[in-house]
Amino acid sequence: PEDDDKKKKKKKKGEEGESDEGDEEKQKADVFDPLKSAHEGPVWGICAIPDESGFVTCSGDKTIKFWEWTLVAANRKDKNGLKKLTATHSKTLQMADDVLSVCITPNGKLLSASLLDNTLKVFFADTLKFSLSLYGHRLPALCHDVSSDSVLLASAGQDKNIR
Repeated sequence: PEDDDKKKKKKKKGEEGESDEGDEEKQKADVFDPLKSAHEGPVWGICAIPDESGFVTCSGDKTIKFWEWTLVAANRKDKNGLKKLTATHSKTLQMADDVLSVCITPNGKLLSASLLDNTLKVFFADTLKFSLSLYGHRLPALCHDVSSDSVLLASAGQDKNIR
């Protein structure tokens, strides 16, 4: 008789949409993961922020997004206080063209981005104000990096040139 009562309760819960499996799904959904929908287009590049507070991503949706590391409760009902590392979107830099790669200087002062229009743009990292454009590639620069002393910028282009 006890087994019959348990089966009836489970069946009733299942009819109401409150099964144990649904509870697990709800718990997983409680922790929103912004990185699953970070950009509207393909993500082409990622770069760590030198002070280790987060990272920057660039995309075919013509944006550069800044992300900060955050710890959130892995499960609200968890009594052990376990945390999950995730990232929170903090700011966005809108560009005129698709962004293929992004880099922040080791001193954290400048942000550089390679665009589909064959240029590299440099911005001040704190204010996101435009600083300068770098020209020279006949086809887009697919990747670029900055020297450890934050003085030199090297780019490799689809035109088979390194500048």
